[in-house]
Amino acid sequence: MKKMKQLLAVVLALALMAGLAACGGSPAPTPAPAGDAAAPAESTAPAEEPAKALKIGVSLDTIDSDFWVSTIDNMNAAAAAAGAEVVQRLCEGDANKQNQQIEDLIAQGCDAIICGARDGGAIVAAVKKCNEAGVPIVMVSRAVMGDEALPSLQVLVDNISLASGSVEWVAQKAQEEGKKYKAVLLVGSLGDQNALERQQGHKEALEKYPDSFEIVAEIPTDWKVDQAYAGLQNAFEKDPDINLIITPSDAMLTTIQSVLEPLGKWVPASDPNHVRIVTFDGDSTFAKMMEEGYVDCGAVNDTRFMGEESMNWAIKLANGEKPAELNALDPGIVATLDNWADVKGDIWGYVAYSSK
Repeated sequence: MKKMKQLLAVVLALALMAGLAACGGSPAPTPAPAGDAAAPAESTAPAEEPAKALKIGVSLDTIDSDFWVSTIDNMNAAAAAAGAEVVQRLCEGDANKQNQQIEDLIAQGCDAIICGARDGGAIVAAVKKCNEAGVPIVMVSRAVMGDEALPSLQVLVDNISLASGSVEWVAQKAQEEGKKYKAVLLVGSLGDQNALERQQGHKEALEKYPDSFEIVAEIPTDWKVDQAYAGLQNAFEKDPDINLIITPSDAMLTTIQSVLEPLGKWVPASDPNHVRIVTFDGDSTFAKMMEEGYVDCGAVNDTRFMGEESMNWAIKLANGEKPAELNALDPGIVATLDNWADVKGDIWGYVAYSSK
């Protein structure tokens, strides 16, 4: 009897163990105390470094003109919008110094360089250095002379079209008035691409309308006002009936005034003795003389285009983008006595003049 009870106890124990196994009898995990959260797994990936700000070098001659002040303001605004650092250098009339400064900008690790060249021929050495170092260089306002070394991009005024367009306006006036103009053409430096292109545009338009124009004198100035003054005096002595002066730069306007005043010909366009004046640039002297009616027409550089385009392309080039063409041309504005009220607010020289 005792043996039977022991046997029954063993059978019951085995049955209980089998039941637990059938129910998946692993003990339930102990729940975490309320409020505890599982700790996140630590990342083994290295932290990503923030993108490095681009450094753009800017090498200019001087900033003593409203044109360059406005152009640089637009450059800096474009750089700030892109988060780029600007390092600026001025050569102050020394082309060799500018070449050295560009080498220094390369050594400082600039990602791209913008250059307003003092001399389009002398700057070739610096362009070569940039090309050798793999640093993009963008020329602004003045092209590199020749093809010995080419920059990454040139942001230039469309000199030929603007110069031609300003003379075309006078041709239209000549046809309306039924008169022929005796023209004096001032020429800048023959070593300056801007001067050569402006001369080309002026002459092409003058020669296109032989019934409207006679070129009585062509005066080389080398951008020197004393040469312009002497040449104009000589021209008027030979032919007092000159009634059109074309200058490649506003820098000659006060010289033109000093020649015409003693002759009684520095008068507004409403006066019969008025000598028509066509100019190029768009500075504050031009704006004042347009306001007063002494100057008839001017081709104007767009400093917003020049500044923004050069900086934006310097940044694109630093990031590996390439332009489709070597030259990006500023279409500019042909400002005349007819459209002056509509366009003057967009002209950098008028902004400077009206704020004085």
